[in-house]
Amino acid sequence: MSHAIPDLDGVKERERLLLLSSDLEVMENEHQEREDSIQRVLNEIGSYLEKADETLEELEQDQDNLLSAAILRGCGDLANAVAHVAEELEEQSDDERRALALAFQE
Repeated sequence: MSHAIPDLDGVKERERLLLLSSDLEVMENEHQEREDSIQRVLNEIGSYLEKADETLEELEQDQDNLLSAAILRGCGDLANAVAHVAEELEEQSDDERRALALAFQE
């Protein structure tokens, strides 16, 4: 009577291969989950950008809207201030302009 000795090395190798394949499956699943999460975030960002674009278009079209009127008024005020500064610079001498330019550089 001969007793069969189990092939422990073969069993260990099969177990190791099963563990490696399950590790690979886990890694692939985690990678896919990360990609899915990234795609969901990108979709949300895209949705917010589309909504912002629609809102800005509505503001541009709606001249009676207080916010669009305030933005336009602010832009007009800024343009007037720049024009005023330009007029004052035109009245200054070259030396005064150079001194002002040096002051802004410091």
